[in-house]
Amino acid sequence: MSFRNVLLHNSLTEKIAYKQTNQIKIGESAHFHMPESKSRNNKVDISGKNNEVNISDGQTVHGSVIHIAGESNKIQIGLNSNTYDFSDNSIRILGNRNTIEIEDGTRLTSCNLFICGDDNLIHIGKDCSLMLTGIHMEQNCNQARIDEGCTFHGRDLSMAELVMDEGTSIVFKKDCMVSNDVKIRSSDSHSIVDSEGHRLNPAADITIAEHTWICFGSIILKGFANGKNTVIAAGSLCTKPIADEHVIIGGNPAKVIKREVDWDRKFVK
Repeated sequence: MSFRNVLLHNSLTEKIAYKQTNQIKIGESAHFHMPESKSRNNKVDISGKNNEVNISDGQTVHGSVIHIAGESNKIQIGLNSNTYDFSDNSIRILGNRNTIEIEDGTRLTSCNLFICGDDNLIHIGKDCSLMLTGIHMEQNCNQARIDEGCTFHGRDLSMAELVMDEGTSIVFKKDCMVSNDVKIRSSDSHSIVDSEGHRLNPAADITIAEHTWICFGSIILKGFANGKNTVIAAGSLCTKPIADEHVIIGGNPAKVIKREVDWDRKFVK
């Protein structure tokens, strides 16, 4: 697997910063590799043991923050990627054996990547664009996988958010488009129980099929999956799998409202 990316004004959780007014604190047996040029105003705080941050040579890293507390965590950032306008701790890892992978040509702008737990994975594939996007996972063995060519574009204070708990996954296949104020959650974050205390709302994986457009204000909940070439209409509440392809899904709860359709990122005549 090759990596080519760039970081500007972002936060990565492990270790960053190198040149010109950078602040670096690195713990025991840590490995930190970052380009010797195009780096300024960064903060890196790594505590624990055997943590590793690899940023490919020749990248630009400005105003970024990486915070890692734990053991054997890894951040890998490839070539020709960009990160801009991150706030403090926008990449933060608290735990052990967690991994963040950002592949070639991917751009992150004002994003927030947060892991609290062990053995979790965030993987962002080639040529993706994430702006005002949050990926948040707690507990152990969760996975967020975003395949190549996907775009997540929040706006103003309306972020696109992916939230995982209880060892679940949220997977986006290739060429998906996510608008602002979209919430995707694989867990309710708290328990609903019956009169005898038995859990009624277990978490469940979410899979978004190739070439899906999720329009603004939609909510995608645990257990949802869909077919390829789908539009999820604005304000939809998606609670159950809908396997149909080439459809528009909409409503509360969401259902198929139009068939034999497709979509394009560009305006066409």
